[in-house]
Amino acid sequence: MKMFMKRSIAYGLDLLIVGGINLFYAFSSKAFMLEKDTSKVLFMGLCALIVTIFAFIYLPTKWNGQTIGDKIMKIRVVNQSGKPRTYFQSFVRELLLKYTCCGIFIPLMLIYKLIDLVIHRTLKNPWPHDVLLKTEVVEEEK
Repeated sequence: MKMFMKRSIAYGLDLLIVGGINLFYAFSSKAFMLEKDTSKVLFMGLCALIVTIFAFIYLPTKWNGQTIGDKIMKIRVVNQSGKPRTYFQSFVRELLLKYTCCGIFIPLMLIYKLIDLVIHRTLKNPWPHDVLLKTEVVEEEK
């Protein structure tokens, strides 16, 4: 249960940080839409994309499997094979599944964990995206 809470809080922090930054860019770009030159709007969209890629692909790969939320909550995503995390794994796990599809991902994962809790009486079984990418979440060594 402790790891479930840490993972949930880390995920929420990641969404809050990057979502907040992207909302800032979205609201800022609205101010430039009144002008005839739309290059500033495209620039703001590009900035939002770069921040998202940086936070969900570059940082987790360079920080040995930690997003900003994972670093705060002192957890880490590691490969089951022991190899370093790849950019592709970060892209699929963090950006594609957890951020881009969060409206689908969150309800499905909650339903999955509720079913898992009823059937197995535990929250320790791996999440589907961890099984798919052959990763696991562990506590950070001190």
